[in-house]
Amino acid sequence: MFTVRLFQLSMPVVVALLVAACSTDQVNVDAQRLSIAELNTSAGYVWFPAETQVYSPRQEFVTDIAKNFTAETRAIIFVRPTCSCRGTQKLFPHVIKTLTEAGVREDQIEIFSMRSNQDKHPHADRISLSSLPAVFVERAGMVSPRMILDEDFNGANADSLVATLLR
Repeated sequence: MFTVRLFQLSMPVVVALLVAACSTDQVNVDAQRLSIAELNTSAGYVWFPAETQVYSPRQEFVTDIAKNFTAETRAIIFVRPTCSCRGTQKLFPHVIKTLTEAGVREDQIEIFSMRSNQDKHPHADRISLSSLPAVFVERAGMVSPRMILDEDFNGANADSLVATLLR
């Protein structure tokens, strides 16, 4: 008798949870802009500081980037922190390390943390994302049609990819 009563009392809760889980409402999610300092202390990016420390960009590319990254240039980077893919865990921190080694100011690096490539972001009118991570360069308000994607990365060429993107 007690078991039947417990079942009857718990049934409305179970039904409510199932209805909520099966909801077809779309959640509108905005990308969150993060600073490099926030990346180094954010729980979602616990892997970031270690990967940034172990990477050493090649000096010839750092010099080339420093020469080509003018005051009117910005890097715009989109990344998903929960992805364990090589692009997120390696390419993204390597790009950040390369840019900082080249002396790029933090206010010239826009980093957007996203749950998916469909999240709303402030550059949506100019940048369409097909995958994450993605790295773009903007000069004088114009976004380059070229970008860096995970498929361009061989595990050690983030520095040359950034240098090529800036040429």
